[in-house]
Amino acid sequence: MTGEPLFYRCPDCGEIIVANSRGREYGSPEEYPKISCCGEPLAPLEVCADPRLCAEHPMNFVIFGGYERNSARIEVEGGFHPMDQDHRIEWIYMRTFQGGQLKILPPGSRSFANFSFADHDAFVYCDRDICRMGREHCQFLCKRGMAAYAYCSQHGLFRMVLDGRG
Repeated sequence: MTGEPLFYRCPDCGEIIVANSRGREYGSPEEYPKISCCGEPLAPLEVCADPRLCAEHPMNFVIFGGYERNSARIEVEGGFHPMDQDHRIEWIYMRTFQGGQLKILPPGSRSFANFSFADHDAFVYCDRDICRMGREHCQFLCKRGMAAYAYCSQHGLFRMVLDGRG
């Protein structure tokens, strides 16, 4: 599994920078990569910890597609979060076993993104000793552990770990 990404967003130009920790755990903010844009240093975005805001931005997922279930749809508020110019989900990022994917959402669209997987991300080995559904009926094909991040222009960064109960 790839490490937790750090997200940086320039307040001047809106540039999004994703720094992959490559499995390294950062002990403190002093250890974070030093990133700057538009001549100013940037701080990593913090994942929202406010339970009220998290409840207002529920994320869910559906694994679908093909024999190996090689796609995922990530939705914020069931795809109906406001998507105005000043208040919208600007992007959704999917952290996978081999890296990550970023989808930019334009104003006026819906608040969801579809991600397609290949290689080890398309099918990975299940980490359960015994599959509760029986391996021949498994619908998840173990995307568990992948994580999705959504950035709301007014409320910040939200995170959801895929756990098989989508």
